[in-house]
Amino acid sequence: MATVRCSKCNSDLDYLGGLGNMLAPGASIIGSSSALKGLEQWRGNLCMRCRAVYCDRCMELGGPTPCPKCGEPTVPAQRRNLEAIGKL
Repeated sequence: MATVRCSKCNSDLDYLGGLGNMLAPGASIIGSSSALKGLEQWRGNLCMRCRAVYCDRCMELGGPTPCPKCGEPTVPAQRRNLEAIGKL
Protein backbone atom coordinates (compact mmCIF):
# COMPACT_ATOMS: atom_id res chain seq x y z
CA MET A 1 0.00 0.00 0.00
CA ALA A 2 1.30 3.43 -0.93
CA THR A 3 1.51 6.35 1.47
CA VAL A 4 -0.53 9.44 0.58
CA ARG A 5 0.17 12.68 2.47
CA CYS A 6 -1.99 15.74 3.00
CA SER A 7 -0.71 18.78 1.13
CA LYS A 8 -1.74 21.08 3.98
CA CYS A 9 -0.63 19.32 7.20
CA ASN A 10 1.63 16.60 5.73
CA SER A 11 -0.09 13.81 7.71
CA ASP A 12 -0.71 10.40 6.16
CA LEU A 13 -4.21 9.80 4.85
CA ASP A 14 -5.88 6.69 6.27
CA TYR A 15 -5.97 3.87 3.74
CA LEU A 16 -9.49 2.54 3.27
CA GLY A 17 -8.70 -0.28 0.86
CA GLY A 18 -10.31 -1.26 -2.37
CA LEU A 19 -13.76 -2.19 -3.52
CA GLY A 20 -13.18 -5.79 -2.43
CA ASN A 21 -13.08 -4.67 1.21
CA MET A 22 -16.64 -3.35 0.93
CA LEU A 23 -18.27 -6.54 -0.36
CA ALA A 24 -20.39 -8.84 1.74
CA PRO A 25 -18.73 -12.14 2.69
CA GLY A 26 -18.90 -14.56 -0.24
CA ALA A 27 -19.77 -11.84 -2.78
CA SER A 28 -17.70 -11.34 -5.89
CA ILE A 29 -17.39 -8.77 -8.64
CA ILE A 30 -16.64 -9.04 -12.32
CA GLY A 31 -14.13 -6.69 -13.87
CA SER A 32 -10.48 -6.23 -14.68
CA SER A 33 -8.04 -6.19 -11.80
CA SER A 34 -6.53 -2.91 -13.04
CA ALA A 35 -9.95 -1.18 -13.02
CA LEU A 36 -10.61 -2.45 -9.50
CA LYS A 37 -7.16 -1.37 -8.33
CA GLY A 38 -7.98 2.17 -9.52
CA LEU A 39 -10.80 2.23 -6.97
CA GLU A 40 -8.49 1.84 -3.96
CA GLN A 41 -9.21 4.77 -1.68
CA TRP A 42 -7.70 6.86 1.10
CA ARG A 43 -9.71 9.01 3.55
CA GLY A 44 -9.47 12.42 1.93
CA ASN A 45 -10.14 14.47 -1.19
CA LEU A 46 -8.00 16.06 -3.85
CA CYS A 47 -8.13 18.92 -6.31
CA MET A 48 -7.39 17.93 -9.89
CA ARG A 49 -6.58 21.55 -10.82
CA CYS A 50 -4.19 22.38 -7.92
CA ARG A 51 -2.92 18.81 -7.53
CA ALA A 52 -3.41 19.18 -3.77
CA VAL A 53 -4.50 16.36 -1.46
CA TYR A 54 -6.42 17.01 1.78
CA CYS A 55 -6.95 14.69 4.75
CA ASP A 56 -10.24 14.52 6.64
CA ARG A 57 -8.81 16.82 9.33
CA CYS A 58 -7.99 19.62 6.88
CA MET A 59 -11.15 19.32 4.75
CA GLU A 60 -14.64 18.29 5.82
CA LEU A 61 -15.67 15.28 3.77
CA GLY A 62 -19.10 14.11 2.74
CA GLY A 63 -20.60 17.32 1.41
CA PRO A 64 -19.68 20.08 -1.01
CA THR A 65 -15.91 20.26 -0.69
CA PRO A 66 -14.39 23.10 -2.70
CA CYS A 67 -10.62 23.30 -2.84
CA PRO A 68 -9.32 25.83 -0.29
CA LYS A 69 -6.80 27.13 -2.86
CA CYS A 70 -8.88 27.55 -6.01
CA GLY A 71 -12.52 26.83 -5.13
CA GLU A 72 -12.89 23.99 -7.65
CA PRO A 73 -14.86 20.93 -6.55
CA THR A 74 -12.66 18.18 -5.13
CA VAL A 75 -12.86 14.44 -5.80
CA PRO A 76 -12.25 11.39 -3.59
CA ALA A 77 -8.67 10.33 -2.95
CA GLN A 78 -8.91 7.22 -5.11
CA ARG A 79 -5.88 5.62 -6.72
CA ARG A 80 -6.96 6.61 -10.25
CA ASN A 81 -7.33 10.29 -9.23
CA LEU A 82 -4.06 10.29 -7.26
CA GLU A 83 -2.22 8.77 -10.22
CA ALA A 84 -3.74 11.37 -12.55
CA ILE A 85 -2.22 14.21 -10.51
CA GLY A 86 1.11 12.45 -9.96
CA LYS A 87 0.70 11.69 -6.24
CA LEU A 88 1.10 7.91 -6.72
